[in-house]
Amino acid sequence: MKPAVTILSQPVRWQVLIGLLVRGGWLLTALTAVPALFALAGGFWSTALRYFEVIFVLGAVCWPLTRFALPTDIRSNEGMVVTALAFLLSPLVMAYPLSGTGIGYTAALFEAVSAVTTCGLTVLPTVADKPAEFLFARAWMQWYGGLGFVALLPLWLEPGPLPRQLLGLENEMAPLTSAWIYTRGMVVVYLFLTASGFLLLWLLSGDPFAALVHVLAAVSTGGFSSFDQGPAELGKPFAMGVIGVSVLGAFPLSAYLGGVLWRDLQVRALLIGGLVGGLSIGASLIWLQGQRLDHALFYGLLTAFSAQTTAGFSTLRVDSLPPVAIGLLLGLMLSGGGLGSTAGGIKVFRLLVLVSALRLQFRRLALPPHAWVQLRLGKLALEEALIARALLVCFLYGLTAFCSWLSFLALGYDPLLSLFEVVSALGTVGLSAGICRADLPGFLQFVLGLDMWLGRVEILAGLVLFHPATWRSR
Repeated sequence: MKPAVTILSQPVRWQVLIGLLVRGGWLLTALTAVPALFALAGGFWSTALRYFEVIFVLGAVCWPLTRFALPTDIRSNEGMVVTALAFLLSPLVMAYPLSGTGIGYTAALFEAVSAVTTCGLTVLPTVADKPAEFLFARAWMQWYGGLGFVALLPLWLEPGPLPRQLLGLENEMAPLTSAWIYTRGMVVVYLFLTASGFLLLWLLSGDPFAALVHVLAAVSTGGFSSFDQGPAELGKPFAMGVIGVSVLGAFPLSAYLGGVLWRDLQVRALLIGGLVGGLSIGASLIWLQGQRLDHALFYGLLTAFSAQTTAGFSTLRVDSLPPVAIGLLLGLMLSGGGLGSTAGGIKVFRLLVLVSALRLQFRRLALPPHAWVQLRLGKLALEEALIARALLVCFLYGLTAFCSWLSFLALGYDPLLSLFEVVSALGTVGLSAGICRADLPGFLQFVLGLDMWLGRVEILAGLVLFHPATWRSR
């Protein structure tokens, strides 16, 4: 007799996957038209042609498959597979037009993966010599990569009613209907943040193109800049504006529809974490390197929030920081932004759940063996399945980081700096310690690219994609 788990196992349904992926393909076709028209308007004829070729191929593939209707229900494993495939296939497609700028397909693929996953790591030695179309396309891909992640989140959200409650999802509605209503609201918020952020950065810089590129990368917490030295090249006010927009993108987007932002527990935790981390990094710069108070605190806070939000805009050379500051950045990058935001990392929400679970364990030590205590996060009740998912995600992040780190150690790279690079890729942050560059061995570029993809789909979705039980019940 087969175990009950095997008998009840439900593999993914091909018609559901095809139906969802085809609609995603049509959306990618429409999104690709934007850089195509930008390249056409700028006179980049060969690059524009490549984008139109992608549009034609996507349309030719999706058109005959449109007959697959969407179901009213969707299983968790199906949502995870669709998410994993969306962030796996789109960079493979978009690397082709990016390679038309003369960087080669391999480098273009790394840039495309970094863009769509909203990471921001790059192997290019400089972007100062790159055409405006290339800089815009990277930032645009980060923008819709961040929005895509938020839109797909309801399809594979954590178990239990609390995560759905935090995102404002309607429990009584059909899953796809509820997800559509949620996505529509998030698109409105996303567009508002992008538009207002663009006006702010344009005002601070006086350069509309720089403002456009940076707001697309900031609101998606992506981190691609049109300058080699990051947004600080246009002055401190502009750099502060870019990081400020990144902080807004790292807040749960649903919190903007719920009233006062400060009432959201994740918002408070993110701001406090960035502030404490920034002050600590600034103190290390003063104490260990003798830097001026104003310089240390300014760049310490900017770098901390750049890491905490997983935006990854460069404000300081990481390899020039004291080891304790690098260690603080590692913690901030792993913690990440809020659940339901464009940010990467483990997510502040899951860390708060684990802290609550730890407090409960200490309380139980002083209680009778059979006492029952409801675990809460603030005023919100937590379920055991939610705690188990949080523990699993944390474990998977740690295990993936360790395995990737071993690859760098095997090739003789500095232990601390290589760990920083791995965590930056896995957290989709994009801050670099100087290891990620053009001469990085192809195997390690693959490792970082894999980390970026796994980090964006939060590892579990990537594992579900390749697990045999996902595709067959026996």
